[in-house]
Amino acid sequence: MDNNYNLTSTTSGNLTINKRDITAIVDNDSRAYGDANPSWTWADVTWGNLANSETGSVIDALTIAAPTALATSNAGTTHVINLSGFSDNNYNLTTNASGTLTINKRDITAAVDSKTRAYGDANPS
Repeated sequence: MDNNYNLTSTTSGNLTINKRDITAIVDNDSRAYGDANPSWTWADVTWGNLANSETGSVIDALTIAAPTALATSNAGTTHVINLSGFSDNNYNLTTNASGTLTINKRDITAAVDSKTRAYGDANPS
C-alpha cells in the first residue's frame, strides 16, 4: 500500500535458474606395487562452491581414474588421477585439478628353509 499510487495492473516475470560454477581438486592417493588401483568416488575430490551444503554425491556423472597406472607399474612412479565424464543438471565444472597416484614398494617376507649337514661335510646349497 502506498499513499501516492494505486497499483492498477501487474505483469509476471520468469526466474531462470542457471547452473552454478564449481571447482574440483582430485585428492592424491597411493597404493602398493602389484595392487589394483583404488575405486575412486566423489568423496576423493575436494569440491568448491557447491550450494546448499551439498556434497559431491549429488553430481549426476563423473569418472575418476589413473589410466596409466597398471598393477605392474614400478614402485616409485607416479601417475595422474583424472576426473572426466563430468555431467550435472545443476553444476558446471569450471576448474578441474588432477591428483597424483604414487606407487609404493610392496612389503614382503622371506623364510629360509632349515638344512642339516654332517660334521666335516660341505654346507648344502
